[in-house]
Amino acid sequence: MKLESENRAKLKRQNTQQKASSPKQGSADVAST
Repeated sequence: MKLESENRAKLKRQNTQQKASSPKQGSADVAST
């Protein structure tokens, strides 16, 4: 059970990091062009 919750937390962290990084990349592309 503990391992499962840790994996879930890790996935959630990765998802939030991806969501946070994608807008930055998008705005960076817009700024560079």
